[in-house]
Amino acid sequence: MIEVLSEAVNDVFETFGVSLIYSSAQKVEPHVIEKRFCVVIGVVDKNGDGKGVLGFEFDESFITGLMGVMMPGINVDIESEMVISAISEIANMIAGKLLAKLKFAGMTTPPTGIIGQNMKGLLNTTYAYKMTYNWQNGEMAVSFSLA
Repeated sequence: MIEVLSEAVNDVFETFGVSLIYSSAQKVEPHVIEKRFCVVIGVVDKNGDGKGVLGFEFDESFITGLMGVMMPGINVDIESEMVISAISEIANMIAGKLLAKLKFAGMTTPPTGIIGQNMKGLLNTTYAYKMTYNWQNGEMAVSFSLA
């Protein structure tokens, strides 16, 4: 699963000409998000039996660099609706790629973008696989858990 998720992450970022540097993968329990910029997407199989949660976490440096690539020459407020929409769409694209690669018969919930200071969100009480990537002095983490 980690390999397929990593492929989906790289496939999406390569469409923007961004080459991420894989940093680490770990099993964490419980499934939490802790960075300032987060996107959460639910995953449900077609029978409603299998459920999961994808969490995407970004630090400010990563977001600033990404917005520079996605919207060159446009000065965007890092906490604007446009930025939330952009990172939510990136997360949605990765979720779609993941499901296609797994030939998963199900669907995702709409992405929920979250911005906050000193926050910690519990996505699932079970364990999650969390991969961390670095790029332009910034960091992004992608995590996935099943319920």
